[in-house]
Amino acid sequence: MELLSTELAQLNSIYNEYQKCCEMLTYEEVVLDQKLCQKLEKDRAKLYDIATQYEEYNNAINDKAEFQNLLLSCSKDEQASVIKEIDNITDKINSLSINLSNLLKAQNSTSSSIIVLIQHNNDYTSETLQKNILTGYLEFCKNHDLQIIQSENKNTIELKISGNNALEYFKDEIGVHKAQQEKDTSFCIVYVLNCPIEETISFEPQDITIQTCRSSGAGGQHINTTDSAIKVTHLKSGISTICQNERSQFQNRIQALEQLKEKVYAFYNKKHNDYINTQRTKQYKSLNLNNEVKFYNYTTKSITNKNKQTIPFDDFIKGKQL
Repeated sequence: MELLSTELAQLNSIYNEYQKCCEMLTYEEVVLDQKLCQKLEKDRAKLYDIATQYEEYNNAINDKAEFQNLLLSCSKDEQASVIKEIDNITDKINSLSINLSNLLKAQNSTSSSIIVLIQHNNDYTSETLQKNILTGYLEFCKNHDLQIIQSENKNTIELKISGNNALEYFKDEIGVHKAQQEKDTSFCIVYVLNCPIEETISFEPQDITIQTCRSSGAGGQHINTTDSAIKVTHLKSGISTICQNERSQFQNRIQALEQLKEKVYAFYNKKHNDYINTQRTKQYKSLNLNNEVKFYNYTTKSITNKNKQTIPFDDFIKGKQL
């Protein structure tokens, strides 16, 4: 697969913007300006995946050209290995082309991604309501070609919903959802939040640096006189770990990388949760908890929204309408 000229032009522009961000972040006056520095770091993070893959793509194009030139001058005995290398590089270029094209489509798409939280009130009846709301949302997304990633934490179900008009469909769901069955009344709160920036976490050789250093501390003469300690740094997050538990560099390297992965995943998980919780707190403060956006009547098997419109409960459960 070859990239289109329009795609190459856009990729080149993105790469230049990424390089400019990286360069500016080396200036002392920028580092001292906290707001500007944070903005540039955020801009660089948005461009990181496309820029690094585009750089890898260009390197592969150059490598292929060098091997093609070598093929013209090498001996017959060498031709087979050179052709094999050209084929490997071609496969790599095709794979990168597909990835870059998809990244550009995602960036240029008019579709939206949102986070929908369904929080029950820590009792059986509200948990039942939460399950009904979830069923209706899942079926609605299926009927409208919306993609869903579902997770759960304590009393809250989190749905990442992506696709055309996702926000338009769900923005009126924000607020208190109340249900009544005979004498029992229960409620859930639905939040509709902006989706955090998608973070690509990778530990390939180009994503980390590995350094050896002199071990310190207890361990006898041997551990203090050899460079067996290993420091591994994840370039995108800046997180690093040092391991010197073993005398072997190889064993320390394995342990350091495993510890690094744990720290990096924990870092991005916390970053995601902090982003969600900040939005949820802000949205909660703006809600009127006395006015429900939907009232679910199990007796009449109907749902009434805040505009006093009534829909059959069965239509909601089957995802025909929200």
